[in-house]
Amino acid sequence: MDFVEIAARGGDRMYWWELELLDQLVRKYRPKSIVEIGAWDGCSTMTLGLAVKKIGGHVFSIDPTPSDILNNNIHELGLEDYITKLEQSSPWIDMDLIELPIDFLLIDGNHNTRWVLVDYHFFRKYVRKNGIIALHDCEFTSVKKAIDIILETDKNLVKEVAYSGPKGKRGLLAWQI
Repeated sequence: MDFVEIAARGGDRMYWWELELLDQLVRKYRPKSIVEIGAWDGCSTMTLGLAVKKIGGHVFSIDPTPSDILNNNIHELGLEDYITKLEQSSPWIDMDLIELPIDFLLIDGNHNTRWVLVDYHFFRKYVRKNGIIALHDCEFTSVKKAIDIILETDKNLVKEVAYSGPKGKRGLLAWQI
């Protein structure tokens, strides 16, 4: 399955090149425990699930209201053994449900600046040293503000490892911490 098809299955909520970058990051860093905040129709969920199916690992997908499209895609692609859906809000998640430490964190939930920061600061402490934190929709004004604040306060903790463009499109930014 190619990334254009995955994007279409997920309602085109991510561009194919963002999905390709997620796949490349998983293949490069080989995370065993991936936490995804925000699934909705599941573009990233499917991509991450298909990637860990090849290398081993597991995706913990946090979304208080995942769509039926996501559920159907997980089933149709045979990813039930590789994805655990956690139907809760991210900062109130029971961390006992997630395999720790987190190797790869994808933040793509509520895009309000405050909530991006809440997700980053709550989950960062669970991400292992040299783990990856990726933020989707980093070109949105509210997410850009959160990134600026994170870079101002944690500039010594994060190192950019990847960005998908073109500029002005949603964007996916990944840091190693």
